[in-house]
Amino acid sequence: MATANLLTSVTGLEHTSKLTKLYLGFNELKEFSIHQPSLMGLNIENNLLTKLDVDNCFNMEYLLATSNQLTELNISTNKALKHLKVSYNKLQEIDMSHSKKLEELWI
Repeated sequence: MATANLLTSVTGLEHTSKLTKLYLGFNELKEFSIHQPSLMGLNIENNLLTKLDVDNCFNMEYLLATSNQLTELNISTNKALKHLKVSYNKLQEIDMSHSKKLEELWI
């Protein structure tokens, strides 16, 4: 857990093959990319994100990315997604056609 620090980057996560939950809220991240099939949940709320790449996180069930600066978000490979919270961003559109398991949506 790295919540409420002043992080501007996180590296080396490609070596964490058993990582299932990641909390990075309330930091100063501007870009974040993770391609971890084992990841089931990501909380990256209240950062400065303009780019978020969660491609290949096939088992991700929740993504919490509220209060950032995102203008786009691709969740087409996140087919296990049940909870998506992306309010308070700058999104103009989001493709939900692959989100068949979605139970909760905050935009």
